[in-house]
Amino acid sequence: MSAWPCIPAIPLTLSPLAPDDAVRAAILLRAAVAGHRHVVRVPQKELAELYRQRSEIVTQKEGEVAAEAAALAAKRMKLDAMIETKTSRQTTGGNTERRRGGTGEQLGAAGGGSRALFAKLAEERSQTPGRGAETARLRKRNAGQHRRNERQRKRPG
Repeated sequence: MSAWPCIPAIPLTLSPLAPDDAVRAAILLRAAVAGHRHVVRVPQKELAELYRQRSEIVTQKEGEVAAEAAALAAKRMKLDAMIETKTSRQTTGGNTERRRGGTGEQLGAAGGGSRALFAKLAEERSQTPGRGAETARLRKRNAGQHRRNERQRKRPG
């Protein structure tokens, strides 16, 4: 019977009492339960407050995780775009190299030296649209520079 006092209804059901004793026991039991309800309300309120705080924390963490996931997705899309741009530039560069006929070293080896290489490059420049005027301007500037250099060499110094 030592474990039974925790649960007051069990001793009453196991040991039948006289009707007067049963009424008295019911009145005492009712008073005891009311006292226990008051004692239990405080922990219940504290527990409810803890559950509320926990749900706020979980909501906050979920928001932070969602924001980080969105930031990572944006970075991933940016990296994918950069990779695509790099790939397209490499492909374009490879096509340009193939169109020109190889690298400068290959042209130099196949063309018989630097003169053939420079002639090939000059030809390519002249075929590129918009380069004719620039090439003429550069030739004129280089010729003027060459004349100045010659004058300086002739001066006694």
